Amino acid sequence: MPSGNVLWSPRFGFNYDLSEDRTTQIRGGAGLFAGLPPAVWLSNAYSNTGVDFARVDLFGDEVEGIEASADPDNQPAAEGDIPTSDIAILDDDFKMPQVLRTNFAIDHQLPKGLVGTLEFLYAKNVNEVFFRNLNIGDPNFPGEPLGETPDGRPDYANSEVSGQFNTVILLDNTNEGHQFTFTARIRKQLNRGPLPGLFGSLAYTFMDAEDINSGRSSRAISNWQFNETDDPNGETAATSDFEVRHRIVGDLSYQFNYGRGFGTTISLFYEGRSGNGFSYMYDGNVNGDRTFADNDLVFVPASRDDVSDQVSADEWAKIEAFINSSDALQDARGQIFPRNSARAPWRNRLDLRIAQQLPTVRGQRFEITLDMLNFLSLIDEDLGEVEFVNFEADNFLEFDGYDAEGKPIVSLDPFDRNDDGVITEEDSFQTADFSSRWQFQLGIRYTF
Repeated sequence: MPSGNVLWSPRFGFNYDLSEDRTTQIRGGAGLFAGLPPAVWLSNAYSNTGVDFARVDLFGDEVEGIEASADPDNQPAAEGDIPTSDIAILDDDFKMPQVLRTNFAIDHQLPKGLVGTLEFLYAKNVNEVFFRNLNIGDPNFPGEPLGETPDGRPDYANSEVSGQFNTVILLDNTNEGHQFTFTARIRKQLNRGPLPGLFGSLAYTFMDAEDINSGRSSRAISNWQFNETDDPNGETAATSDFEVRHRIVGDLSYQFNYGRGFGTTISLFYEGRSGNGFSYMYDGNVNGDRTFADNDLVFVPASRDDVSDQVSADEWAKIEAFINSSDALQDARGQIFPRNSARAPWRNRLDLRIAQQLPTVRGQRFEITLDMLNFLSLIDEDLGEVEFVNFEADNFLEFDGYDAEGKPIVSLDPFDRNDDGVITEEDSFQTADFSSRWQFQLGIRYTF
């Protein structure tokens, strides 16, 4: 377990009034930032030591004749020596995740009670997490590949460094990856300019974010084997699972005040954003990394010549039609598909809120609120629908090995999910049932 690695997070910020009357200001700063310690990743080393218990992995025909038993003293046993379970270890010099972040913004008071803002933010990974399996590849250089596959990715050749282990997952650091965002925002202030009861804002944000591993699991083995990549032990930076490429957010409210102590505020909240990025994968193990997980990014054929002659003309026609239905696949022809370079459909969400304030004794307030969430789905279920790709990865081609010429033997993997008679990119998407529903919420608040 790493010890004594001091984490320094120096930073500075500034705010300067350019006009000296607070109509124009610039602000910004730079520094090192770290979040909460990823305790669960550290605890993996304690719960996966390799000496607590042993595990047997059996697949397919291997399980024939083995029956499950509820009796803890009469469990199925394997013959001969068996490897230990998965092991998790940490690099001696491992440091908590940390980024170098800088931002610069300008705010300007515009006519009619409006305020405009432009803001840039850039962050560079300093100590990001990086998972490797040391029990694959070259026995003399654990975790290193033994060659290269015909499509150019590292090949671990199904080689096991030691038969005493299943996997040995090392948690280490990398400085690969970055995040860049640009935001433009305009807002109308309450009681300023024409229509003093009107207030709200509208903003657009562009994001570009890359990492090696988005670290979405609490388990070391899952972070390694479910990371979509061309090299499970390599440092290939690609689009992060957390990137939202384009995002528009807006809110608009009007406050009506009448009588003594009565007030009504009607508000609209809108969010429109790019769908999550996702990857097209092989169904099968291309790089020999000894995992059952489909973590190999697909090689997208540029033409019929890029696949084996064993692929029938009818099968190739289906593959070609699927590629032509996806802009991302067309852009990736002749190369390994870049991680998360495909996008789920654009999402729209509109919420409506009505807040009614009622008179009460001095210094106290009684308010009734009605929230209509995902109001667009109430108008038309298609307008508020949220579509996604499960785990941000979709198997595109089933991989059955390479032929004598080094060309992949493949077949189309997706099925006709929407039952329209053809298999296209639309069949990659599922509907998020809960997020696509409209909801009503009634609230009562008493402030004293």
